[in-house]
Amino acid sequence: MFGLFKKRIKEDYAPSKSQFQKRDFSAAQNKLFFDGWTNQSSSIDQILKSQHSSLVARSREQTRNNPLMRHAANIMAKNVIGSKGITVYPKVKRDAQRLDKPANEAIKAAWADWCVNDCDYTGSMSFVELCSLWVKTAFVDGEFLFMVHNEGKYGLQVENIDPQLIYTERNQKETSGNVTRLGVEYSGSKVAALWLKTIDEDGGYSAYNVRRIDAGQIYHCFIRDWANQSRGIPWASASLTRLKHLDAYDESALVAARAGASKMGFISGGDDDDDEYDNGVPTMDFNPGTIEKLADGEEFTGFDPNYPSDAYTPFTKKGVRDVGAGMDISYASLSGDMSDVNYSSIRWGGQDERESFIDKQNWFIRCVVKPLYEDFIRNAVLRQQIMIGTRPLSRPVNEYMKAHFQGRRWLSTDPQKEAKGFQMDLESGLISPQRIIASRGEDPEEILEEIREWEAMRGINNDQADQ
Repeated sequence: MFGLFKKRIKEDYAPSKSQFQKRDFSAAQNKLFFDGWTNQSSSIDQILKSQHSSLVARSREQTRNNPLMRHAANIMAKNVIGSKGITVYPKVKRDAQRLDKPANEAIKAAWADWCVNDCDYTGSMSFVELCSLWVKTAFVDGEFLFMVHNEGKYGLQVENIDPQLIYTERNQKETSGNVTRLGVEYSGSKVAALWLKTIDEDGGYSAYNVRRIDAGQIYHCFIRDWANQSRGIPWASASLTRLKHLDAYDESALVAARAGASKMGFISGGDDDDDEYDNGVPTMDFNPGTIEKLADGEEFTGFDPNYPSDAYTPFTKKGVRDVGAGMDISYASLSGDMSDVNYSSIRWGGQDERESFIDKQNWFIRCVVKPLYEDFIRNAVLRQQIMIGTRPLSRPVNEYMKAHFQGRRWLSTDPQKEAKGFQMDLESGLISPQRIIASRGEDPEEILEEIREWEAMRGINNDQADQ
């Protein structure tokens, strides 16, 4: 009797199959309207093995032909690098308290000279131009490459390389025991070398003369979105499909609008002995502002596609907004449309967008500017090319390495309100002057030094005025 009672309770209170399904992840269930949605997971390198070349080719095609894609690449370069590039402030110290001003000024002058006159192996670009190109390449291709050469006045020059030269099809175990995936050779978990194609006489990519470049001679830079990722992914990859559809829709809408403006039509009936033919079809040319007299028996039926349509603007606006979201670029920046922008929306949206730019600045500084600066100091000091007056820097090289790297910053939406806010925080002890200066992309110590120089100049001028 008791056993029958237990069985009845179990049957009455046991959760049904539908109740169990409600506890599952709905996105993991195999339902009819999920047909075609993959439920198999692969490593990122497995996916890129078959899709990387197509992804980059389509990203490059959109950059050539789609104004939104081209504008987005320029937005990235202007905001991550800017017109002045990543500014380097040497921070060599004379002792624990004081900066070594003569050494810092000498290093700063030598670095500026290298950036403008001696950084490019081909002699065609400045360092700011190279950095801007690398960011654009990272946006379009997902990665960029350059080799370092111990040449030039300071013993360091960089050679820009097309990342599509990486031999993506090379996936094998090498005779050394290393493993190559997507053209990147690994020794254990560390990159040992890159395998590159060559440029043939027609300017194309050739796999006949593949060369192996040691990892110590080449920089392969990309943002890693996945574990064990060997190659970079175009930054606009999530937006490419929508970009293509939006571009096709825009072209169709433009053709329809032109057709609507032309007020074309069809002529039926009549004698077609005197008609002009195009591929066997009788045609007639209509010119703006003219009225053609129809022959006896002919009737004109107008064709009016009624375009532009009222649906065009909201549809394209939604499309551009989605495209921008996939690129971490706001709709206002990407489209240039400020019709719906107000102070609150542009301040909130701009803040999120700028945080994304700062993240990319930090990545670029870590991967490119800082290691190149350290190579520059090492080679330039050893070659005695950094001078204080007539004396070269003579202390150990490591003592000259310290520096502060500052990316560009942006003007406030409302400078007056921001200045008042900083003043209130400063008076309340919630922020320091150094933080305020750094938030504007300037170096606090340099600003302080300039203020001292200005005060000294004012003191001299006041003394002269008194005399």
